[in-house]
Amino acid sequence: MEFKGTKGKWEALLDQDFTGAYHVKTENGYPTDSEDIANAKLIASAPELLEEHIMDLKHLLSWKDSLIKNGMEGSDMFYEFIDMIDAKRAVIKKALGGE
Repeated sequence: MEFKGTKGKWEALLDQDFTGAYHVKTENGYPTDSEDIANAKLIASAPELLEEHIMDLKHLLSWKDSLIKNGMEGSDMFYEFIDMIDAKRAVIKKALGGE
């Protein structure tokens, strides 16, 4: 399974014709028509993807609490969970409009 949309970091640019539409742009320019279709499918699935990330974060936080209760705070596994929690929080924050 491979993503067929625009690779790399995206930038959302407001259309200059004042339609209020946004377009995706990357360091390589604008996407091709086939990339646009794949991008639209990804964007359409964004609400479900965000919800899954939020559920994952809740589970990770619960597991972290379990590690603490079982005296594993400071273990390698504990710090792996902290890294995963930080990554999930960053993705969720970006999706909700933060940087």
